[in-house]
Amino acid sequence: MDQRDQPPAMVLRIFPDYADTVIWNDFGPVPYEDINLSAQLQHELEAWERFYYEKATPYFEWAVASDRERFTEDGRRLTESIAKEVGSEFEFELRLSDRGPKNMVRSDSAPTNPEAARAFHELVREKREWEDRMGRIEQETKAGH
Repeated sequence: MDQRDQPPAMVLRIFPDYADTVIWNDFGPVPYEDINLSAQLQHELEAWERFYYEKATPYFEWAVASDRERFTEDGRRLTESIAKEVGSEFEFELRLSDRGPKNMVRSDSAPTNPEAARAFHELVREKREWEDRMGRIEQETKAGH
C-alpha cells in the first residue's frame, strides 16, 4: 500500500515569519539545526526567506508581480524538496499568503535524506509525548487530583 494512503505522521507549515526558519509545527518554528536537511536545501530556504523580506512591502504585499511569481514558484519547488528529503510520511502546507489557498505537498517515495527523516520522526515523537502528557493532566484534573 502506498504510504500516501495513510494519514501523514505530521503536517508542517512552510512560510517566512521572522523566526530564522520557514518550517513550523504545532509548537512553533522548527530550527534548521534540529532537522538535518541537506546544507544546499537549507541554504535555498534561507535565500527564499530573505527574498521575501527584501521584495515584499512593509505591508507584506508584492510591489512587482514577477517577484510574487518567483516567490511562489520557488516556494513550491522548495516545499517539494523538503518532502522528498523526509519522505511520504510527512505532509507540508505551503502558505504563500494569509488569504491564499492552501498548497499541500507530500512526497510519494521513501526519504532521500534518512537523517532528516529521523529528525522529523523525532518531532512526531515529541508531539505524541506532549499529547500523552496533556491527556494525563486532563484525566487527573477530571478525577480531582
